[in-house]
Amino acid sequence: MTDKERMRTCEFMLDEIECNEKIIENAKKKIKIYEFMLDNDVSINEILDVIIESNNLIGVGIVSLQDQIEEHLKSHFKGEYTNDTN
Repeated sequence: MTDKERMRTCEFMLDEIECNEKIIENAKKKIKIYEFMLDNDVSINEILDVIIESNNLIGVGIVSLQDQIEEHLKSHFKGEYTNDTN
């Protein structure tokens, strides 16, 4: 294996590690949110109310939120959900 090939392999491995770290961090966030909801008996409706009120969403803002929610839910219906880090 040449030095160039070793460098590419190392870069690939580092990219994989970084990707796995992001997946793990994303999973930890989801667990914290889920635990908060359970511990505090919080519903999704209450969370949406907080999002709407804390961002002062009215009219177009609420429609935009609805569009984002619908788009996100589509991936769950299709079984195409990925661990996006966005």
